[in-house]
Amino acid sequence: MCLSTEFLALIFVSDLIFPFQYKYLPEVGRVFVPNIRIGLKTIDGVIKYDFLVDTGSDLTTLPFFMAHKLEINLAKATASNAQGIGGHVVKTWLVKLPLIFSNETIFVRASITNENSTPFLLGRVDLLDVVYSWNFNAKKKIIEFEKL
Repeated sequence: MCLSTEFLALIFVSDLIFPFQYKYLPEVGRVFVPNIRIGLKTIDGVIKYDFLVDTGSDLTTLPFFMAHKLEINLAKATASNAQGIGGHVVKTWLVKLPLIFSNETIFVRASITNENSTPFLLGRVDLLDVVYSWNFNAKKKIIEFEKL
């Protein structure tokens, strides 16, 4: 999901801080959405995408169309399967991605699904408990990535 409001990470020492984002659901009202903007080097230059910070996802996950934009040859990637909510299984390919957080690039293992509707998910592997500790700070209304 891409939200129209542009939010940029603020740098404090080597920590990253992202302001909370919200959306409105008619039946519920205002709802917190843990999205952060992360840059990816594409065929069109570095473009920032909204990633859902998903502590339930093992791998950072991208939709199928991003393979072309990132110039990833899926024929050379390791094929696998992933299971999501409700047991829905999708074909995936395992890749290594450089994620651009402001002025720092971090390489993570990721998956690209065979579906274009897959949301951009920021998973735990190669980030949580290895590079950063993640904190959803409701009092300050920020998501903090504290450098380990």
